[in-house]
Amino acid sequence: MPAPTRPFLQGLTFLSGASDLTLRLLSLGFFLLVWASAALIAQSAMLPGPWAVAKSMVDHTVAGDLPFHVGVTLARVAAAFVVAMAIGTAVGLVMGRSRRADMLFDGWLVLGLNVPALVVIILCFIWLGLTDVAAVVAVAINKIPLVAVTVREGARTLDRG
Repeated sequence: MPAPTRPFLQGLTFLSGASDLTLRLLSLGFFLLVWASAALIAQSAMLPGPWAVAKSMVDHTVAGDLPFHVGVTLARVAAAFVVAMAIGTAVGLVMGRSRRADMLFDGWLVLGLNVPALVVIILCFIWLGLTDVAAVVAVAINKIPLVAVTVREGARTLDRG
């Protein structure tokens, strides 16, 4: 099987034979170089360089607060995932199997797909306060339409017999 062509690299002949890993490492290196250069030019605490961020990550990991906060964030993500999958799957199955339900909820689904995540987040924080519940609800509300559409399309292909 011939190797895939990379038309975007045709002008860069020195990269045309590079492996996928090499290209990814070069891209990462370029990103770090741009980041470090911007941090040097800015000379600001608002844009620390990669070395300062790495040192801070190590310090916070050793102190124990980084693993704790990562765990709390992952728990929120897991909760939002469970809520979005449960509700989105139920809605999608009903919409995929019932034409009336699809007609009834399709407009709501289109609306949900087009509301920016930032708007949902801000509204949830206004309505529910700056709480973990608001964060979980915001993520779930944002993802439910995506799950519902995917499940609806799958349910439509099922044999109705």
